[in-house]
Amino acid sequence: MEVRLTNELFETFKATPEIPDNIAARIEAATLEGDDHILSINDDERMAIEEMCQWHVIKDPQTGELTPKAIRFNSIIDAIYDADTA
Repeated sequence: MEVRLTNELFETFKATPEIPDNIAARIEAATLEGDDHILSINDDERMAIEEMCQWHVIKDPQTGELTPKAIRFNSIIDAIYDADTA
């Protein structure tokens, strides 16, 4: 599956400290297409990325809204769903 991430989403994902080695290898192998990064992943990597991103999708306790970082991680999950249904 080919997942298209904007530079902002790619940099957010890339900066996540707990990235497993197999996912880090996919990040390193990502290609640039225009302003987007194309991440080639298999189903197992997809599940690992979604699970990792979900740990970061949290609400601000004061406002009850997603934090800006959480919105970016949620957008990564959305990009994976979009790629899967394309």
